[in-house]
Order: sequence, then C-alpha cells, then structure tokens
Amino acid sequence: MNVVADTHALAWWLESNPKLSLIAKATLSRLDLTLLVPTMVLVEIKYMGAKLGITEYLATEFARLREACDVLILPLSEDVISRVSTNLNIHDAIIVASALAYSARTGETVQAITRDVRIAACGLVECVW
Repeated sequence: MNVVADTHALAWWLESNPKLSLIAKATLSRLDLTLLVPTMVLVEIKYMGAKLGITEYLATEFARLREACDVLILPLSEDVISRVSTNLNIHDAIIVASALAYSARTGETVQAITRDVRIAACGLVECVW
C-alpha cells in the first residue's frame, strides 16, 4: 500500500498527537505500507518544528521512521511540477502532484493521508482520514 502523508498527518503521527484520526493512524501503522514523503512536506515540517521549538525532536522521529518503515522521499521534479493543480494552494498542490507523479511512474495506486477538505474535494487522489 502506498500513501502520501500531508504535513499535519505526518507531524501528528511523529509526535503521537491525538489530532491524528484513528483511521489515519491505523493506515500509517500498516506493515505493508510504503510511505511517500514529498520534499514539500519535509520543508513544512522543518519550518513548523522551528516555530514550535521541536525541530530536533521531529528530525529524530523522522530518522527513526525511515529506519523502521519503507519510506521514499519524493523530490520536486519537472514531472511533479507538470502535475501541479492551480486549484489548490501551492503546498497542497505539490503534495498531490507528487502522489500523481509517483503513481504514473510506477503504475501503483497512491492514497493521501489528509484531513484537508480541499485535497479531498479536488478528486485527484483518494484520501484517507
């Protein structure tokens, strides 16, 4: 199973925050999961961590996650840029486009872990929350 986590979903999972839905938590905890992380999500987590004073904590937890799970970092490439929807804000558009580019490249389905109603409403990627 391939999932792309948006910034809040990934950050909340890393910090075991109760704001993460039970369905999202269960999905992210699956053993057959490949977690796809767009570079935009890493940038947002670093920025958010700096504002909250937990940058080192989030970096440590993400390093643990990478060791324990199948995690792929999705770079911001021309293929991703070509799939960016102008109907979403730039951050969400890059996350969705990263999922679409990975799916097109591999032929595999990708779900998004997000509570963002705009991502869900755009209809470009199946969402779990």
